[in-house]
Amino acid sequence: DDAILCIEDHSHTSEEMIRYWFSVLREKGTFQSLKGMIFGAFTATSANTLHNIYIDFFQDLNIPVVQTDVFGTKHYCPIPLGTKCTIDTTQKIITFHHA
Repeated sequence: DDAILCIEDHSHTSEEMIRYWFSVLREKGTFQSLKGMIFGAFTATSANTLHNIYIDFFQDLNIPVVQTDVFGTKHYCPIPLGTKCTIDTTQKIITFHHA
């Protein structure tokens, strides 16, 4: 509970495979307990495709969802696990709070 899922594509995956991943995660109830979602680098996927995936899988969840290329295969920026985080979709800022 109270988790933010950070996910990125690391193998130039097709849209069909990304949709498959999200279908499996949805069936397992993974998205129901999320408080937010951060898409990292999706190298073989257009912004339009990511937007359509967002509509299909996350729009009804009423959680903040952002996309950034700051972490993922192109940028080795660490994401601190177990740390409090705030997502401001208006200012497009993700803040990690130190304990």
